[in-house]
Amino acid sequence: YDISMQRHELILRIHHYLNNHSLGPLGPNQ
Repeated sequence: YDISMQRHELILRIHHYLNNHSLGPLGPNQ
């Protein structure tokens, strides 16, 4: 399993979490 793919998936999960919970400037309101 590639490390770069694992990191990319982790970043996508973090962005998805932030978008769903509207935390900070990464929320869906901006």
